[in-house]
Amino acid sequence: MKKGAVLPGNSLNGMAPVDVQRLEPHRIFLGADGLMWLTYLRAKSKVSAYVPLLSPATALIIKYRLKKGDLSRKTVFPFVSNQILNRNLKIISEICGLGFPLNFYVSRYTFATTITLYHGVSITSIKEMMGHEKIETTAHYAKTYKVVSGMDMMQVQKIINGKS
Repeated sequence: MKKGAVLPGNSLNGMAPVDVQRLEPHRIFLGADGLMWLTYLRAKSKVSAYVPLLSPATALIIKYRLKKGDLSRKTVFPFVSNQILNRNLKIISEICGLGFPLNFYVSRYTFATTITLYHGVSITSIKEMMGHEKIETTAHYAKTYKVVSGMDMMQVQKIINGKS
């Protein structure tokens, strides 16, 4: 992968590529809950997104943070064109032998399903973090396979058994 061609935690927060490229340092803050958060206005929909960051995303932000006095860029991450980004993702896919092409939006699906939905995050919270106006848009990303239904019913069974 070319130097500077980062995948800045997209699967850790579900951002679209243009939003990652435009993310400004002042959009990242420590919340009252002690978590690192980011907020941004989605370029596509002009909808605000508020995302509590997982530790790997925070680590990437720290890695690429602007040094004091560094005026060479106004964004958190160095700019990488979509063409270079997707070319690098294709190379990663081939090296890993995934058998399917990677692109930036695969990580949005990963965030919506594997990282959040499969770990019990509500579709409403996922909607807010992804900056969607409609729950139907989020449902397109957060595919609810049988696994999720099974996990939900296991929680119901625990409640029925008095083991909440």
